[in-house]
Amino acid sequence: MTSGGNCRPGSLVTCMPREDQPPTPRRRRITSVGRRRRAAQTAPQSPPPAPGKTPRYNMVRYPDDTLRPERYVSRRAGMKRQAEADMFGDVAPLSTGANMRGITSILTEVVSRLDLKEEQFAPEFLAKVWQRAMGDFVASQSSLISVRDGCATIRAPHPTVCFELRRQRQGLIRTLNEVMGENCVRCVNVRSK
Repeated sequence: MTSGGNCRPGSLVTCMPREDQPPTPRRRRITSVGRRRRAAQTAPQSPPPAPGKTPRYNMVRYPDDTLRPERYVSRRAGMKRQAEADMFGDVAPLSTGANMRGITSILTEVVSRLDLKEEQFAPEFLAKVWQRAMGDFVASQSSLISVRDGCATIRAPHPTVCFELRRQRQGLIRTLNEVMGENCVRCVNVRSK
């Protein structure tokens, strides 16, 4: 059918490649997904990150028969510590867990030392104080939220009431001190929300 793969224009013979030549492969279109996939396959894999250097600990038994973690010390650092102990006197090594306590015991101790008068600053108590100090109308338009470190915080949602309370700060301080006790309130903070 073919004469050596040569074809003349206008001939009825179909042109086919020679049998000894392989057909040329077609180029496929590569989409963006294909590009990413190919790039992932050809990209050199990075080695996993090296583990961080973490301090090592040895468990040491102390004279009070407790096991505590003590940081691992190299031979050179141990010799240096021994030389300092010989020169300056025997200093006990610091332990990471020697003074460790639970957070609950610390908080219990701190709260027990505070002089808290919870009944005085409860929300019901503050509402009664505010109503007694300011009267029914102003107490219905505003509220005393808290008294902390001598600063009374008052919330008044309406801007006009806020403005009036800010104008009368000194009078408010005087009135609240008369009701709550001397020098209980030193400043007033009025919030609109």
